[in-house]
Amino acid sequence: MNLNSQALLEDNLLWQAKNSGKRIIFYGDDTWVRLFPKHFLEFDGTTSFFVSDYTEVDNNVTRHLDSTLKRDDWDVLILHYLGLDHIGHISGPHSSLIGPKLQEMDDVIKKIHTSVITTEAEGMLPNLLVLCGDHGMSEMGSHGGSSEPEVNTPLVLISPAFPTKEGMGETLVVEQVDLTPTLALALALPISQNSVGRLIPAMFERASLREQLRYLHINGHQLSNLLRDSNPSFHKEDGYEQFRMAEKAHGSWMKLYVEGNTSEVLSNMAEKVLKQYLEALQAMSAALSKQLGKYDMYSMMVGMSLILQVIFKRNLTSFSIK
Repeated sequence: MNLNSQALLEDNLLWQAKNSGKRIIFYGDDTWVRLFPKHFLEFDGTTSFFVSDYTEVDNNVTRHLDSTLKRDDWDVLILHYLGLDHIGHISGPHSSLIGPKLQEMDDVIKKIHTSVITTEAEGMLPNLLVLCGDHGMSEMGSHGGSSEPEVNTPLVLISPAFPTKEGMGETLVVEQVDLTPTLALALALPISQNSVGRLIPAMFERASLREQLRYLHINGHQLSNLLRDSNPSFHKEDGYEQFRMAEKAHGSWMKLYVEGNTSEVLSNMAEKVLKQYLEALQAMSAALSKQLGKYDMYSMMVGMSLILQVIFKRNLTSFSIK
């Protein structure tokens, strides 16, 4: 996030949540407050300028937890801790300060998880705990590059709504952009129109086949619209054609479903459509992400040339004056 960020005006997950009546509370990095100035029911921002502070910057977030977790006047709680990031900048990932800070974060997660379990026992709707980092950390403690330790970070999703499994289970690799459609569908929100992500299927394993197909179709419809609006040659993209084929097969499945067909054929057909949708989503998401990563090299070179000319002329002027 840019420290000088202005309000984010384009369609986004928080705007969709607020627009749908979700009550959002935020504590942490005040960049969020600048990006989303009118989205929060309550907020307390902490500045990220003082990199040497890795204690108070987190205490000012945690101090709100006990009282907030006892309240029932909010739907979404966002916490952005900065302490671990600051320690990385100060002394790197192998600092003696890392262990105690991770233990502190473990205690915070335990507190939230315990509260979630207590709430579930009272018969409320399933809660979802999302634990993630916005970036990793290099051997030097920085995160501005593209090395694997800098761009890879854990994502943990915890909810009683998920099926219980022994051990850790399979570790999935997902893109950061996949969080937007996944959380949107989990919260019954529209997917942001410019989202290039695809939903994480493991989140919806407990849903019926009909619901899973519906979620995949919603995501596919959004991605295909974005592809059509941003790429004149959208019809040539494999993912777009795959989605249309999956959509057609989905329609055939729905016809059998509505007719009351409960045979094994219906189940096998649904699995086939699921696979078609997933392949289409992967292809469309990849095409859109690649498109976003393209740069106008000619314009960039012209801009750099102009900057160098200005610098050169200024140096000549300074030399002449001397």
